Amino acid sequence: MKQIESKQLSSGQRPGDLFVSGLFRYGKAMKKEKNNPDHMIDGSKSAGSRPGQSKSARSSDSIRKKRSGWSKRLLVWGLAILVLGCAWLVWQVSPSLLYPCAAADHSGEYSPAVQDIVKRAKDQELITWTPKKDIAGWKENMIYKAGETYQGIPYGQPVDAAYIGWDASLEDFANAVADENSPMYSARSQMIAVAPYYSTDCSAFVSWAWGLPSRQTTWTIPEFGDLVSTDNYAEAQIGDCILNENRHVVLITDIERNASGSIMAMEITEAAPKSLFSKDGTIQTTRYGTGSWHSLYEVQLRYFNAGYSLWRLKE
Repeated sequence: MKQIESKQLSSGQRPGDLFVSGLFRYGKAMKKEKNNPDHMIDGSKSAGSRPGQSKSARSSDSIRKKRSGWSKRLLVWGLAILVLGCAWLVWQVSPSLLYPCAAADHSGEYSPAVQDIVKRAKDQELITWTPKKDIAGWKENMIYKAGETYQGIPYGQPVDAAYIGWDASLEDFANAVADENSPMYSARSQMIAVAPYYSTDCSAFVSWAWGLPSRQTTWTIPEFGDLVSTDNYAEAQIGDCILNENRHVVLITDIERNASGSIMAMEITEAAPKSLFSKDGTIQTTRYGTGSWHSLYEVQLRYFNAGYSLWRLKE
């Protein structure tokens, strides 16, 4: 049997097949060498190899180098994230350290009328209630579950039912929640959209807090206020509202300032559907600035850069 370079032909194999197979193996070896210079085609050590180093040892070195490269990259990214996180934390905290804020109790700084605004707002925000049965929320986008305790009057536009503060008192609301046969469970408002029978919306809430003679809308609230600013919150005071006549209105219920009088933190209370700022679809407060994950820039971005204005109740 004829042999080609000591390689015996198998059954059905032509002499040229060995040559083609050899070229194929040579091509694979060249590709491997290109990807890893430490591997020579003939198995000899490369220029960068240590004397007496085997092929498997060189391969292990290559793997270690790759792992080391990735470890360095991860370390750099980790340090970058740490630096950015520390910078953000300093940006949030340092103003309160450099410029101590006023105490949260502003009873000595603001008029009885302003204190009354905050009290009326907090009465509707801080009330807690536990439904006896499931109640559908605004537009049925959530369920107030039986047995779970919630804080704040639920959001709704109960045009054909009962606005809290105007058509029903807080005591009426509490009694309705405690009575399984009350309209809270047997009826609901449906004129604009599905809403809890006893509920309130943003403009009704601000109207009540401001002590207006009747429930107003976002279009009519300006008739009872003075425009302070359309640009920013710099001149804001407790009791002011931030309003967009075509969208929404919120109430400023607390402000903290540094020694020079600049605003360092602000609390905004609003009646809103379930969202980032109202996780239960009830009246809730969000703090911005020092002591919060929300920055004051968010107030500027969310409101004043979106067509809102600052209003103050007329004296």
